[in-house]
Amino acid sequence: MRGGAFHNKIVEEARTIFSNNGWQIYTEHRYRCNGTTTYLDLLAVKGDKRICCEIETTVRHVIDNTVKAQSAGLDLWIIVPSRTLSRQIEHKLISSGLNTKHKNVRVLLFCQLEAELNSFQENNF
Repeated sequence: MRGGAFHNKIVEEARTIFSNNGWQIYTEHRYRCNGTTTYLDLLAVKGDKRICCEIETTVRHVIDNTVKAQSAGLDLWIIVPSRTLSRQIEHKLISSGLNTKHKNVRVLLFCQLEAELNSFQENNF
């Protein structure tokens, strides 16, 4: 994986949570956007549902990753390790002017991932 050790640990733990709930997981999923190859940290697939997960340990790439997921037409779950980072990312998304409500962008603490996934499955399957 392309991130640092902490980032990659969260990716692997998220992968396990999705897999344990019956999702097919692709890490570092390659995606072509406007003639450029880019990668998604995780792409979770179950039936006709697809969720793109980006693990963010800083605010540095959140706008690019959000645009990337939106251009792919995917729901985006931004998984973060702390409440402080969650607030910073939410603020950056709001100030960016991106329409994140319409495109189903969620910012989740890693500790919220399993409960959010269970809720998503209850409402969508």
